[in-house]
Amino acid sequence: MTDNAFWGTWLWTLQQLNRGIEQAITGMSTITMDWVTEEEVPHALTWTNVERREIAILQGVAEGWFEAHGPGEATLRLLGLNFHEVARVLFSVAKPRVREAAGGAEEFTDDLHWAWMVLEDQRIEALLVDWYPEAIPALQRVGATLVTEYDGWFPAGQALLVRGLRHLPEDVRDEVADMFRATFDDETYDELCAIVDRYLELRAPDDLDEMLDLARQVVQLWTRLGIIDTPEPEAPEDDAIHPVMLSLLQLDAEQPGSIRPKVAARLCGHDPHLLLELIGWNEEQGIAWRAARDEARAAGEYEEAEVCEGEREHAQRTTKVLRKALRRVLLKEAPEGIAS
Repeated sequence: MTDNAFWGTWLWTLQQLNRGIEQAITGMSTITMDWVTEEEVPHALTWTNVERREIAILQGVAEGWFEAHGPGEATLRLLGLNFHEVARVLFSVAKPRVREAAGGAEEFTDDLHWAWMVLEDQRIEALLVDWYPEAIPALQRVGATLVTEYDGWFPAGQALLVRGLRHLPEDVRDEVADMFRATFDDETYDELCAIVDRYLELRAPDDLDEMLDLARQVVQLWTRLGIIDTPEPEAPEDDAIHPVMLSLLQLDAEQPGSIRPKVAARLCGHDPHLLLELIGWNEEQGIAWRAARDEARAAGEYEEAEVCEGEREHAQRTTKVLRKALRRVLLKEAPEGIAS
């Protein structure tokens, strides 16, 4: 199937979904969080957001469906993926907000991120099928497909996902549960089920802290089972942030935009060498955040790209303030004729 035909079919499924639940969405009085801008918007404005989130998923998972299963089956699976992304837009929260609630990027590890995403996928689909049962056939098809065909899963991961997808066929759910029990034991399976069942009762964003606590319990469970390696303590980094730069960042975090050249110069002790060092450090930060932004955009992670762009802009602003501070220091120390 050509690329044009593939994307044309995908857009058609999105249009069908739009027609099917647009009236229900219009009738809802609540608003949702836009994953791209992190602003609260009416549901009617979220369709472009769904399209953006879908592209990376389709390229990585779905393109082989047409050749392997034919257009009819592939189209139904695409409709299921679209339903899932609509559920995320309607009922979940943006990843930067979750990262912040977890304590920042260092605390929001890959393992915690993965555990939270798998739990969240179940919760949002459960909410969607309660609200719009017509989505069940397509969600059943794509859910069963990903569980049985995707080779990235392992028995414990399958069991974690399938426990909360109660709209999946019973034979699929039973097979996954039996595989987990055979690999581990009944007691551990009951522990996993308790985590999932509690998570399904929570609502975002009010219960975000408890959601993350449950995701941490999953990580602890995986570590205990030997699925996740216990991380070794990291050695101290040689390129630690200069204490003065930390002070500047802290002051700016407490009152964004409050740092002025005069303040920066004073904190640096009017030392031009230190100011040059901090200017260089911030320029490197800006380059690194720009690269991270571009990488996130290429991967379809638009909310992540927005975070990176914000950090790049912050580094750029800080560099400008430090350059002005350096100019103040140099002019103050210059001979009278130059300073004037």
